[in-house]
Amino acid sequence: WKERDNVEPASYVRIPAEGLPGWEETNPFLIRFLMERVWNMPKPRLVFSVTGGAKDFNMTNNKKDRLLLGLIEAAKAMDAWVITSGTSEGVMKLVGEARA
Repeated sequence: WKERDNVEPASYVRIPAEGLPGWEETNPFLIRFLMERVWNMPKPRLVFSVTGGAKDFNMTNNKKDRLLLGLIEAAKAMDAWVITSGTSEGVMKLVGEARA
């Protein structure tokens, strides 16, 4: 994790899903180190894991807005981390857009 001149650390980490190559070598302590020491993220009091089907995600804009507002408010109030599968589909895409 040495810093180089004019190089910023990555803003996300991609971790192989269970059963895929590289999964068994994934060290959760290194991921935590990255989040707390490199990105300077405070330790969470709660972790939200947002998952769901990537297909046929139909929701009115009003419901989407209410879902995201509720998630964001809850995450802020609880000093939480929000974790998704990282895919750009369905509810995970929605959460990624809210983060941006």
